[in-house]
Amino acid sequence: MNAPDFLCDLATSNVRLELIGDMIKVSDSSKLTEEQRLALTEHRGEILLHLRVQEHSRLAAAARKLGDWLDDLAIDYTERKARVPEYQALLDQIAELQVYVDTAGVADSAASAAITASGGSP
Repeated sequence: MNAPDFLCDLATSNVRLELIGDMIKVSDSSKLTEEQRLALTEHRGEILLHLRVQEHSRLAAAARKLGDWLDDLAIDYTERKARVPEYQALLDQIAELQVYVDTAGVADSAASAAITASGGSP
């Protein structure tokens, strides 16, 4: 089982993966088949990369939304100023993941395309 197949398999089996630093946390490891456990071990690097890109996308969307809110002049300045540290924290998290996103390149795009084509979500 390759990494895209593994990720599609998980999407349909209600098992979620969470990125914690360089570790992959499995929501319910008792639901993993032996083949899935093997795929998780064999394709750890590719799966980590996929999770990092996914987290980067989630954080970037949150930062865009908060940035738009911060730019809204109809909202009181002191209210907006109070949320600037939250925005900075999002940017810091994005910067940490940007290194992985930059190196993801074509390989991750191909993996995401394969996952999407097979019915999973990238």
